[in-house]
Amino acid sequence: MASLHLKRKRPLFSCVECRRRKVRCDRQDPCDRCLKAKIPCLYQDGSENGEVQQPLPPAKQCGLNYGAELASIPITSGRSSDGVPLHGRPLEGLDSQLEGHSRHGARTDSEHQPGVHLRKYHEDGLSHQHGRLRGTLSKARLLGTTHPMTTYRQCDELYPTGVHGDVVGRKESTKPALLSEVQSLIASSKRVARAIKKTQMSPFPALDEAIVSMPPRDVVDTLIEHYFRVAEGPFRILHIPSFRREYATFYDEPTGRRPVFTVILLLVVSIGVCVCRDVAIESPLRPRTRQWTQTAQSWLSNSMHKDRTTIFGLQAQCLLSLALQFQQLKPQAVWLAQGNLLRTAIYMGLHRDGRHFPKMPFFHAEMRRRLWSTILELEVQAMLDLGMAPLTGEQDFDTEPPLNIDDDEFDETTPEPPRSPAPSRWTHASLQILLRRSLKTRLQVVRLMNDSFSDPSYDDILRLTRALGPSLSDAGQDTTAPPTAFHRNLANYLTRRFLLALHRPFAAQALHNPRYYYSRKVCLDCALLLLSPEPDPDFNHMLLVTVTLFRHIMHYTAITLCMEIIVQIKEDQLEPELLRLHQGNRDRLLAVVRSVSPVTEKRLHMGETNVKSHVFLHMAIAQIEAMEQGLDLHEHVLTASKRSAEQALRILRSQSALGNGNMEETPGSAYTSVASSGLEDMFHPSFHEDGEVDLDFGDTLSSLFTGWADQFPL
Repeated sequence: MASLHLKRKRPLFSCVECRRRKVRCDRQDPCDRCLKAKIPCLYQDGSENGEVQQPLPPAKQCGLNYGAELASIPITSGRSSDGVPLHGRPLEGLDSQLEGHSRHGARTDSEHQPGVHLRKYHEDGLSHQHGRLRGTLSKARLLGTTHPMTTYRQCDELYPTGVHGDVVGRKESTKPALLSEVQSLIASSKRVARAIKKTQMSPFPALDEAIVSMPPRDVVDTLIEHYFRVAEGPFRILHIPSFRREYATFYDEPTGRRPVFTVILLLVVSIGVCVCRDVAIESPLRPRTRQWTQTAQSWLSNSMHKDRTTIFGLQAQCLLSLALQFQQLKPQAVWLAQGNLLRTAIYMGLHRDGRHFPKMPFFHAEMRRRLWSTILELEVQAMLDLGMAPLTGEQDFDTEPPLNIDDDEFDETTPEPPRSPAPSRWTHASLQILLRRSLKTRLQVVRLMNDSFSDPSYDDILRLTRALGPSLSDAGQDTTAPPTAFHRNLANYLTRRFLLALHRPFAAQALHNPRYYYSRKVCLDCALLLLSPEPDPDFNHMLLVTVTLFRHIMHYTAITLCMEIIVQIKEDQLEPELLRLHQGNRDRLLAVVRSVSPVTEKRLHMGETNVKSHVFLHMAIAQIEAMEQGLDLHEHVLTASKRSAEQALRILRSQSALGNGNMEETPGSAYTSVASSGLEDMFHPSFHEDGEVDLDFGDTLSSLFTGWADQFPL
């Protein structure tokens, strides 16, 4: 009887395997680590029987027939045959499906043990657990599947299972000294980054003071041309002749300056500086762009309501949303500004076409069409980056696309629409019209993939893929006046990234579920095309200076290629001859991935303060190298992370020295510093995407980036 008092009475919440490995368990059905390791998730129910049933044998030993499963399960993985979503049906329906799957394999005695139960799950689609939330909650933010974080969720363990047997993910294999070095480097980088951001928060001048701080008129003329050449094509905001007329009087008649036009000019010049490739102009003016943008934002926030709800006021807000893309702000700050812009446009009725207002002049009707298309384009791109469902659906507006005419073909006095030229003629509006053709489909993609209530059906995925196809082919069609390589690259990036986001969750499952092989191929093709744009200096510069849009595309596609290479190695590792024959193909893919590394480095030189993309990319490349060359995977990845973190820290220190002289770092714990660094967005230990994990970054990185931020900050 005395021995009974020595038994552990505290309830056991973690699964048996996580308690055995002494790692964190998320207590899900099944837990992420067991799902990732492809082993059953066993839980002890607290009974007196403390023995644990042995794990189930692998699927192929249980006699599972994947061919029979594929023939018996319909392609509509997210819905039942009658069109009702599976997650909305009674639990009895789900139980019957699970029972049907269990008939393929041998039933083990562990299902009847009093001390242990096996949590079952359905693998027919992305997720079919009753009432399950789709998305990731991070720092009080609910992020959908198109957010870049979900790619990192597929990379939450360092060693892929089956590569190094029993040392997979074990903390005993950690090199303490090397791990500590990398932790300190990452923490130092974040301290320097925070110091740089503080220097950027200088007080912004008033509107009159901002005008005085502008460069000479000849430089302003050059910057305006840079803006029109690069930014105005996909995002039609200004009527070019009207802008030039008012700009001509801006310097000659200072007493007649309208405040709203001053704001527009400040933002145009600010964007022009960012897209300018002349270092002699860009370098000294770049710090002022933040002040000009803040001045414009302050004026728009404090101006009278009637000043904002005009065509000029809406143009200023569109320019502000675009200018914020080039400032070192968090993506959610850009999205919040975009939300205010969208609501202002709806308040002004831009979501209804001008034909509903017979007395509206043609100039106003056409500018409203252009602005509405621009606002929705900015909205859908922001939604994809942030993993959010759009606030406006395709059924919420009937505004027609703009006409395919040049700006000099109409003005404020034009009584009726000019005859629209042939679609093959390239005009000032052609790129916006090209993007508008796929806008409703892309809105559907973002809504489907970021819906936190229901899972996407694979039929819906294929339907949207077919709908996006013509838009992608239109971008490459010949015209009588073909666009520049910059225009073609931009149209490809702003459209094709939606196809990649649409198929990425299913491609992650293709290794063990052949029905999704098409998604894997689509992701591979999209990643190669996105990372191999036509040579163009303006586009290359855009990749370096935009804060959210192109950084996410480049890194997202590079990690997609890394996962594809690792999957190919896994497929061929049982056949050494195939591994050798396919080496050339993998080398070509890896060369494309390596081409992204200089971009992440140059972005740090251009003012980027987030080091995680740079470090993570080098770690992914190192994992591929170690798997192919038979190196110590753990040590090789940690060494690569140390080398890239050292490089990032040197760059950040040089940028900090340029900004405010040499700084002394505040001594403190590296673990505490990382806790508030934002790196938890990428390396949270409980990240896991439904489906097969290709890149494995787990116990090692949960040690490398410790002290996670509160998920529910006040």
